[in-house]
Amino acid sequence: MSGTLERPASPCLKLCKLDPEQKMCVSCWRLLSEIAGWGSLSARAQQDIIAKLPTRKANFLAHQMEDAQCAGR
Repeated sequence: MSGTLERPASPCLKLCKLDPEQKMCVSCWRLLSEIAGWGSLSARAQQDIIAKLPTRKANFLAHQMEDAQCAGR
């Protein structure tokens, strides 16, 4: 076993929509800093980011729903 990790494919969907408050793309759920530095990150760092994306998406969407409910009151 070589101990090297394979680089994951970029999670970019080419449907960029940036949330300026969160400094995050709400298409691929990466932070702007992660997008900008993606190519220079290690395979481990890229995999770590990808592992965080589902939780990041869920948290963002839950926050959006809370805001919508508060606005409707």
